[in-house]
Amino acid sequence: MLDLGFLPPPVAVFLMAMLPFGELRLSIPVGILHYNMDPTATFIVSVLGNLLPIPFILVLFHRVESYLRKYDRFNRLFDRLFDRTIRRAKAKIHTYEEIALILFVAIPAPFTGAWTGALIAYLFDLENKKSFLIIALGVIIAGLVVTAVVVWGGGFLGIR
Repeated sequence: MLDLGFLPPPVAVFLMAMLPFGELRLSIPVGILHYNMDPTATFIVSVLGNLLPIPFILVLFHRVESYLRKYDRFNRLFDRLFDRTIRRAKAKIHTYEEIALILFVAIPAPFTGAWTGALIAYLFDLENKKSFLIIALGVIIAGLVVTAVVVWGGGFLGIR
């Protein structure tokens, strides 16, 4: 586990939620089970932390991509990442656009979440403000699901 024990628990949970791997699927269980934070506070801090990078990704990714593509290693990495993401999301996004993006972000599974949702919005050239609202709704749904599983599932399993 990522040890941020030197930080106050809400700050550690907020920072964990910002990470592109784990996002709030990591921060909520850690906040509730490891730091013994209140589930409501953990949910709020995690959602806010998960959403903070999204406007920056939506607005700045093009510039970062253009700069990094000058280097062959990054160019190949972006080609693989973008091809894989487009392949996985193309039919759903073109058919169901908003609903598909909400569900893609809301399903707390590996390689889904706010970061990947922002990447999909970027790759499919979706409007930034609308994409942020859609991603935010997906993050809230995912946060509710993860919080419920940790609170009720953890109690059921004797973890909490």
